Amino acid sequence: MRSFKLYPDYGEVTVSLSCKESSTSLAKNEVDFDTVRKFHCHLFTQVLRVPVQIKPESADGYFIVLVKRDGRGIAFDRMRDELLFDPSLARLRKRLRRDVAIGKDLLVTKNYGDDRQRYAVTSVRLDLNPLSPFPDKSKGITYEQYFRQTYGACVTNMEQPLIEVRQISGRVNFLVDRKPTGKSKRDVIILIPELCDVLPVRSYLLCASQILPSILQRVSSLLLVADVKAMVAGERDDKDESNLPSIGAVDQHSGEEDKFMEVEDDDTGEEFPGLYSDLQSMFRGSSESGDHPDSALILQALTTTHSGDAFNLERLEMLGDAFLKLAVSLHLFCTYIDKDEGKLTHRKKNQISNLALFRAAAKKSLAEYLQSTQLARDVWCPTGCQIGHIPQDSDTTTADTAMEVDYETTGAGDVEMRVDDVEERNAGDRTLRSRVGKEASRASDNNQLNPGDEGEKRKLSATERARQKCNTQIIADKSVADSVEALIGAYLISCGYRGALKFMSFLGLKVLPEGDADDDSDPFAENTRPGCYARFWPDQTNSPRQRDKGDLMSRMISGLENFEKKSIKYTFHSRLHLLEALTHASYHANRVTTSYQRLEFLGDALLDFLVTQHLYFRHAKLTPGQLTDIRQALVNNNIFATIAVKNEYHKYLKQMSPQWFKTVENFITRLDDEAEERKQQHGHSQTVGRSQRNSVFELVCPRTKLPSKPENSSLLK
Repeated sequence: MRSFKLYPDYGEVTVSLSCKESSTSLAKNEVDFDTVRKFHCHLFTQVLRVPVQIKPESADGYFIVLVKRDGRGIAFDRMRDELLFDPSLARLRKRLRRDVAIGKDLLVTKNYGDDRQRYAVTSVRLDLNPLSPFPDKSKGITYEQYFRQTYGACVTNMEQPLIEVRQISGRVNFLVDRKPTGKSKRDVIILIPELCDVLPVRSYLLCASQILPSILQRVSSLLLVADVKAMVAGERDDKDESNLPSIGAVDQHSGEEDKFMEVEDDDTGEEFPGLYSDLQSMFRGSSESGDHPDSALILQALTTTHSGDAFNLERLEMLGDAFLKLAVSLHLFCTYIDKDEGKLTHRKKNQISNLALFRAAAKKSLAEYLQSTQLARDVWCPTGCQIGHIPQDSDTTTADTAMEVDYETTGAGDVEMRVDDVEERNAGDRTLRSRVGKEASRASDNNQLNPGDEGEKRKLSATERARQKCNTQIIADKSVADSVEALIGAYLISCGYRGALKFMSFLGLKVLPEGDADDDSDPFAENTRPGCYARFWPDQTNSPRQRDKGDLMSRMISGLENFEKKSIKYTFHSRLHLLEALTHASYHANRVTTSYQRLEFLGDALLDFLVTQHLYFRHAKLTPGQLTDIRQALVNNNIFATIAVKNEYHKYLKQMSPQWFKTVENFITRLDDEAEERKQQHGHSQTVGRSQRNSVFELVCPRTKLPSKPENSSLLK
């Protein structure tokens, strides 16, 4: 299993797990097995601060036990000794709480006031007693006077030694590297034993056990990841990932990605090293990992922002969303050759909408694998166990406050959108029922109702409410759709474009050519090679309609070779593609191809994906919001039109629109005016004329202002 990192208060730790089969049984007799079960429940009862019991007739689960020092056997005697601290077993409640001498390695709480903070006894101060001078004379002359005046606690034994203690953290969530809060804690805490209660667990055992929920939560998540990979591929992944980098908050990329942000002038003619390495990796002919992606990426894709984990799906979602749009756009472009841009766009929106992705995920039950709840004591219980009986008249408000130390609210409550009968209801006829999520539902737990034996509704008991929190998580349908896009991104990175397309086909998304019902051939088996994408789609430039117009075709493409040599420095296999890209909708003389609107539809998706993947891999430290802002600044009509004018693309555009000509001329004039103004502001004496447009691009690109869309901006796409 993949190793992972945790972040307890004493520093970062790496957890590595391996499965080892033992020839001996868990317990040789019923007494030992009963000891194992009781110790397991006792341990988690102290960690979660609520009673934990084994689920009746449950076949799933595990047992946490103490092992011998050599690690070759179970220490039953040590577990029995630990259980003797449990007053319900040893019947020594009074002696343990008051009469027994408090020594090292015990865990205590204050028996006055409402503070239920737990403290570990570090030493017994034989040099101090309740009548010893208190350090702060303004609060009390002696320790006895301080506790009596401040807390109203009375001390009867003035000869007992005092104890020095340290606070025990109430955290159980160590999946996130929490930064110091800046609050200073007292280095030395002195308590009076008579004013303390001894808890039925040793401090060393509790401190070591508090990390168990985080370990078991991560192990459960990785097992769910393995199930998702097996469901998609149809077989289990037997690859050993123990030697791969650990899963944690540390960024998995190299840390040199942001160096390109500091580049001010990229007109050197030299390409960035590795500029195309990521594209070549994603569009290679075969994948080294086969059909099984990296488990760390799948875990990230299944982790929503509400989980409060060290990572989430947002960055992968951004990449997967761009590739999804590209794959769907290409499928629509090649399938519906007689549809214009408007109809293609309408179909694409329906196929990639959040509702469509949610329904696709619902059919495969992917929502069951999402991690959308933050690990905390009140929402977690060991597998195979359940919360035990909680008295109905207990102070639930105080209990919930103590249990939810790890829970951090995100501000607004989640909204759950439920779609019933997703297979039968179409996009235009649906009923979405919203319910306030976990944040608001916690405040209304006391009002939750369950049908009784005779169909009458009744309030949930405290025990039922606690069990419901552990067994239920509320996930918004938007989060499910985001996870689908993130999974596409994970498969794209690990398994290349072929793996991503197969995953989308697994979900039922239309991204591959539709073959005959009896045809079992793989669309990737032929017409594909490394570095190429979608060669399994037919070439549309050799249609019979175009072959019948040979003379007109020759006249239309005449002169385009100059555009290839001078402007774009690329030679098309068929200049009909170039002819279509340069044909404005107003140019009726071209009866060979359509206007550039269909190619604009495809190019828009392709350009969005190329920019997104470049930002994703080159700027790993930036947040998704920052990446979106950069992408919007790079991919906008102003920059496209400027590039087209700089390279004189507009001179080759075939159009018959006076309005278009006027718009382009006004745009060129504006560029020259802005360039002249910038030159003057920077103290340059050289003026910029219309013939010096090579500098216009560098001067205008830093602007992020979006003007009204010039028609020639679609030419670049």
